[in-house]
Amino acid sequence: MAALAAIGGLVALCLGAYAWTWRSEARRDRIVALLYHRLVDAEAFERFPPRVRNFCIPEQRFREHLLHLLGAGHSPVGLEQVVAALAGGERLPPKPLLVTFDDGCESVHSRALPILRELGVPAAFFVTTDPDAWIFHDGAGAQRRVTQAELVELDAGGVSIGSHAVSHEPLQGMSDAELDRELGESKRDLESLLGKRVDYFGVPLNWYGRSVREAAIRVGYRAVCTSDTGTIHPGSDPFHLRRLNVEGWMTAADLDAFLRPGTIVQRRVIAFAKRFPARVVGPRIWFPFRRWLFDTPLGPLLTLRNLRRLLIAGAAAALLALAGAFAWLAA
Repeated sequence: MAALAAIGGLVALCLGAYAWTWRSEARRDRIVALLYHRLVDAEAFERFPPRVRNFCIPEQRFREHLLHLLGAGHSPVGLEQVVAALAGGERLPPKPLLVTFDDGCESVHSRALPILRELGVPAAFFVTTDPDAWIFHDGAGAQRRVTQAELVELDAGGVSIGSHAVSHEPLQGMSDAELDRELGESKRDLESLLGKRVDYFGVPLNWYGRSVREAAIRVGYRAVCTSDTGTIHPGSDPFHLRRLNVEGWMTAADLDAFLRPGTIVQRRVIAFAKRFPARVVGPRIWFPFRRWLFDTPLGPLLTLRNLRRLLIAGAAAALLALAGAFAWLAA
């Protein structure tokens, strides 16, 4: 009976956690923040390996995403509006949508900006300030960093410029001095280039924790965007804003499914499962292993769609095993 009670308690705990998270993601006042990285032409996209396709999107597909979301009643908002709303100073329109880009690649200027201007969609762009950082030279799909002139044009075109650190290296585990350099120097460099304050920080590689949050506050940011899966809502911590990473294979129909509360909860479970080994072994081991894994025959299978299927199949198998255990213990 003790075993039955333990199994029942575990099932109840899992169901309760799922229900609580689903309720949070189903709120009518949620703010959806989408995360993109690079835009490319469709032919180049098809030639890229799976690891690269997860972090870029064909230009026309990006445009289709925005048109679909606008047609579905989503209201584009800027990051400044979101931060002001979280502070209680601004009321957002229905179904607010925040579009963001990470890394600092030139295609946000050459390919995304014309679409954003055409459709009247503001955005936030988090820029790695060192043009020699590895993210701008990482094999297939690599793009140069935006120039100062391009940053100024983006800023004038309704794109809020934020920092993505100096080097695009994992931040957790760095000393306070190293964190102050990564977050502070990049902030000052961008402010010098733009001639205005830079108030927002996007965490590179999502290597985020308390030390990064404290450093962001210490050097003077007003908000931090992470890649932790989920939506934003009143009461969210402005120094831990969740976003939804958009993979390049997603069609407009896929995006609809992606934004459903149940899908977001599933993706949060997947993100936790992916993050756990990374935190255990650390970035020096995890990132080379991750790159190797994506380049193996398993790489094409490691998309959100397939990982969701694996999660659902695993959950079904677990429920069947629990049912069998209940039946055996009760016999």
